[in-house]
Amino acid sequence: MWREPVYLTTANSHGEHDYGDSYVEINLTNQHLFLYKDGKLVVESDFVSGNLSKGHDTPTGAFGLTYKTMNAVLRGPDYETPVTYWMPFNGDVGMHDATWRNKFGGSIYKTSGSHGCINLPASAAKKIYETIDKGYAVLVYRMPGDNPTVVQQPQADVPSVINAISIIGPVTLESETAIVNARNMYNSLSDADKAQVTNYDTLTAAEAALAVLKAQQPADGGQQPDQSQPQDQSQQPDQSQPQDQSQQPDQSQPQDQSQQTDGSQQDQSQQTDGSQQDQSQQTDGSRIKATGMMKTI
Repeated sequence: MWREPVYLTTANSHGEHDYGDSYVEINLTNQHLFLYKDGKLVVESDFVSGNLSKGHDTPTGAFGLTYKTMNAVLRGPDYETPVTYWMPFNGDVGMHDATWRNKFGGSIYKTSGSHGCINLPASAAKKIYETIDKGYAVLVYRMPGDNPTVVQQPQADVPSVINAISIIGPVTLESETAIVNARNMYNSLSDADKAQVTNYDTLTAAEAALAVLKAQQPADGGQQPDQSQPQDQSQQPDQSQPQDQSQQPDQSQPQDQSQQTDGSQQDQSQQTDGSQQDQSQQTDGSRIKATGMMKTI
């Protein structure tokens, strides 16, 4: 008697494409991602993959999402990075938001890529996170003919490194390329030559300033409010003016005693009338009783 085997995992479908019609497609050649659900495109986005120059190329293959979680901290030998959306699919390689980047796609990955993960804009990472779940198919590939090779940084000398650092100038978000280039050139020097780079502190200061600028960027890439303009205070009360006391009683003036006197007189009047009424009723009652007795007798 034939019995269905118990599988560790099963395919989404059993046809030409076993991964079904719901999957994440990651094109490393074009640095572009597509998310499909039930055959319909949900979102697409540029990304930055593993740094080729440092040997961190993102591995290709067909994977299933291992799990997903929010507010994770990614740690390695030389980094500790908090992310909001973490979606691993191949060991410690996964998709996540990269709010410290202001550009994605193109050839960034060749010299300034990740440690192997797929760095995404926050808005795209959020949409993907909300759509996929454990086991969701993740397809990572390169186009035919795209055979990546490790990009070798040109050998630099001390004068060229000093010059590369000096031309960085005032740090803006557009300075990233110059800063990364200077860092790569400095790293290619021998230890003895590094000691001769007299403006190395300028490079580290520029890197720190760039990190601050990236951290100030909104997660969704939108515009930040202009903090240089004072906030609208039109709806706040003017604390410099005394508050309107017209509805508060004037504690400095004695309260009107006329109402109290009238009240006392009214109470006394009611008591007097009541007493007279009671006496009248008692007198009438006595008369009735007396009459009744007389009739009975």
